[in-house]
Amino acid sequence: MRAHENSSLAGPSKPEMCVVTLDVGTSSVRTLLFDERGREVGDFGAHIPYEVQTTADGGVEIDADELAGLAVQALSEVHAQMKAARLRPSAVAFSAFWHNVLGVSADGRPTTPVLHPFDTRSSGAARALAQRIDPRPVVARSGCVLLAD
Repeated sequence: MRAHENSSLAGPSKPEMCVVTLDVGTSSVRTLLFDERGREVGDFGAHIPYEVQTTADGGVEIDADELAGLAVQALSEVHAQMKAARLRPSAVAFSAFWHNVLGVSADGRPTTPVLHPFDTRSSGAARALAQRIDPRPVVARSGCVLLAD
């Protein structure tokens, strides 16, 4: 039996409440639909893999507009599926890979690619900084761990 089916003899039923999720992960963008009990509703959602660009000096990045476009595509796919099933979301949840960096202009436009969590180009600078300052207050304030030798 699918998660969105009722166990009664009346047969399948639509969830009264549903949550659309968007997960921008380190290698794909995914949308799923969950019912009011947190169970995945089958046959809804999208999974769009992507590849990051790498550089010889340790860079790992993806174009910010491309990544935003993939998120819009995944949301559009689940929206079309829900519209066809006459479902409306009660809530939307969002998750993204963390410890990424993106330069943004004053008008909110990307000025750099998204620097992926696996990018190691700043590791030498982080080590040098950790040797010059006490990294504990930085971690307490920002959650960012400075590398130490």
